[in-house]
Amino acid sequence: MAFALTLVHLEEALQKPGCPICRLGDEAARRSVDGFLWENVNDPESRRPLQEAYGFCPEHTRLLVATEMESSGVLLGVNLIYESLARQALRDLQKGGTLQSPRKGIGDWLARFWRRSRPSTPQPVRPACPLCRAVEEVQANALVTLMEDLTVHGEHAQALYRQADGLCLPHLRQALAQHAERYPAAARFLRAETVQRLESLSAHMREYIRKQNWAYREEALTEEERVAWLRVLVFFTGYTPERLVRRIEPF
Repeated sequence: MAFALTLVHLEEALQKPGCPICRLGDEAARRSVDGFLWENVNDPESRRPLQEAYGFCPEHTRLLVATEMESSGVLLGVNLIYESLARQALRDLQKGGTLQSPRKGIGDWLARFWRRSRPSTPQPVRPACPLCRAVEEVQANALVTLMEDLTVHGEHAQALYRQADGLCLPHLRQALAQHAERYPAAARFLRAETVQRLESLSAHMREYIRKQNWAYREEALTEEERVAWLRVLVFFTGYTPERLVRRIEPF
């Protein structure tokens, strides 16, 4: 049932702009933040991973604020969460702490061993954002579902994929590195489709560049040449075209 539901969401995402795996992760983050605000914000057990991480990452903190502002305008959840985190950070600093969560048991031993054996490896300041971990899990499941769909429902899945923006570079790397052995046909398809797509886009971009030369100023750009750069950036970032052409926001 879980696979079938993920497959439905995946095929819906393939019909929308941007990397489908990135989109499913973004949708999962939005649902998680909304559910957390309205169901779990006062639950100590639900907030424990957030306390251990000293809050969400910057991007998911922005999502938390935006979600509450758009839904009620009253930032009660934000105040409840971050007032508690502020007190926690205050206590830690007053005790001479470093704002890192204490490790216990074998995890502490492994951390010390890692530091001894890899002295040049920088250690994280805090545990990963719990929402980032949840998003990564959703995206990993969706990627496996895509590989299986391309394998089991070959023609149907490949047709859907060809008309989509396709996987972004990070998720294509993940697919080829982690799943090529189990799903060789799907990996071959993804590699060949991406090669064909990039060859076409590169050719259109070279024409765009050529036509910026004064000597060829009379040659009009085709629509494919006009938007090829945007489609290439979708591949490298996973973002939708709309997100890529936004104005620079103030810091």
